[in-house]
Amino acid sequence: MLPAPWSPGFCLPVFLGVANLANLAGALINRLTGSPATSEMLPSGGPELLMQFLALCVMPAIAEELLFRGAFQGLMRPCGSAAAIFAPALLFGVLHLDLAQGLTAFACGVFFGLAGRALRQHSARGMLLHLVNNALAFLTIYLRYYAPAEVSFGVELFILLFFPAFGAWMICNARRQGFSFSAGLRPGVDVLTVFTSPVYCATVLFLVAYAANFCTLRG
Repeated sequence: MLPAPWSPGFCLPVFLGVANLANLAGALINRLTGSPATSEMLPSGGPELLMQFLALCVMPAIAEELLFRGAFQGLMRPCGSAAAIFAPALLFGVLHLDLAQGLTAFACGVFFGLAGRALRQHSARGMLLHLVNNALAFLTIYLRYYAPAEVSFGVELFILLFFPAFGAWMICNARRQGFSFSAGLRPGVDVLTVFTSPVYCATVLFLVAYAANFCTLRG
């Protein structure tokens, strides 16, 4: 018996598959462009590591889901399902100010938006999925610094390859039963109209300026 579409057992592996497939694409982009992969330096343990986990994993999962899938998606719902899903996801990607990370954030944002539309609620489950993804990224970064190279490489390779393959298998089986991600999408205004509107462009510029200032202060 396979998990029902949009159940926790379906959402978790499919979401991690989407996220890690985007991570693979981002790593390829970095490789082709010669951009260095950046990661936060983590302490080896103790309260400092816990504080980093809260700051990098827990707080973003809560705040970003409330802002992007809660407030933004809710505000854009009258414009139709496509605008409500893709517009906040694009803002979410822009906020990361990095092509590879932004690609992953956009893909995750689209999945969160689809799940929220299908479930008629978004925050709690989106926060949990977001937290799991952040925690896996946190784990791989920690292992790079403090685990033997073969252990770090093995864990990261397993995460990057297993979840996309397993998620694709689950989607294929769900589609045989009639599942479709686009089922129930409500038409509305053209998405391009939303993306080129003055309000949306001003929001993009504000997020870029905010994120750039934040990175400058941290640097």
